[in-house]
Amino acid sequence: MQKLRGNSNSKQPLTQIKLYGDTVPALIDSGAAVNIISEKTYNKLSTQPRLLHTDLKILAYGSKDALPILGKFTGCVEAKNKTKTDGTFYVIKGDGCSLLRYQTADELGLIKIIRTIRPPSVNLTVADELVNSHPELFDGIGKLKDFQVTLHINPDIQPTCQPHRRVPFHVREKVEAELQTRSRGHHRESDRPNTLGLAHRNATKAQRSRQAAEVFQNTLQGIAGVKNLSDDIIVYGATQADHDKSLTAVFQQLKERGLTLNRKKCEFNKTQLEFFGFIFSAGGVSADPKKVDAIYHAKKPKDAAEVRSLLGIANYCSRFIPNFATVTEPLRKLTRKNTTWQ
Repeated sequence: MQKLRGNSNSKQPLTQIKLYGDTVPALIDSGAAVNIISEKTYNKLSTQPRLLHTDLKILAYGSKDALPILGKFTGCVEAKNKTKTDGTFYVIKGDGCSLLRYQTADELGLIKIIRTIRPPSVNLTVADELVNSHPELFDGIGKLKDFQVTLHINPDIQPTCQPHRRVPFHVREKVEAELQTRSRGHHRESDRPNTLGLAHRNATKAQRSRQAAEVFQNTLQGIAGVKNLSDDIIVYGATQADHDKSLTAVFQQLKERGLTLNRKKCEFNKTQLEFFGFIFSAGGVSADPKKVDAIYHAKKPKDAAEVRSLLGIANYCSRFIPNFATVTEPLRKLTRKNTTWQ
């Protein structure tokens, strides 16, 4: 319950009520157990109701001392909105502020308790809706449906036994578990060319016809606004509508083919992004600043091998450098035989 002597802070929930035809300022206190008016306010009423004796003890908030009660009365209370209700008021000695308890204020329509807080509505993008409606595309490792990889092996070639790859002791159990999983049919091809299932034990070297990346490369062909290199996919459009249409088609195709995505690596609705070492944006294609910085801070080459390495790095930016071949000709001369270094 509020203290009777309040300040005039305009942020307090003050209202005007009518008691017996007289306007009385009152503070709405949802924590108050009773309605209170001061002795001074009671004496100003044009019609003063008879006070009844009460044994009730009223304590101000944070106080251990009971307020001096002169008596109580019950009368009709009217709010500004013309709503009326009957309320019991306790008259307190002094000239403090009048209080309206929660029940009376609620009956007068002066207060409303919000019991549930809802987060503000958010306009979801098409990408958000697709992610929310296709949780299966981000669950586990996908398996391409209706596709059988055929390994064309020349029976005239004698298989060779490869020495096992040393695996750190602390991860051997995990490697063993992974091999057991793959042996039950959940196998993914290695990224190494001409090697199938190379593990830390002896393995057989065999010629394979197609890599997993090559198979996946053809999965999204035919969808407008979509490019994929290996297992990286980029979706683009001249407008947001074009982009969303292509993205929807990609999600549908992946779902039908049984493939999945890594949610942590997905980025949606970007105005620019890095893709295979280049920056793509509405302005076109540009060099990745990180790669340019690496070239700028490359150490001075000391021999032909280091010059070739520098040229290999610089060749990345060749499409952005006019007359690249002419500019780098002096460096390429240094890689030729019988070239004298100074």
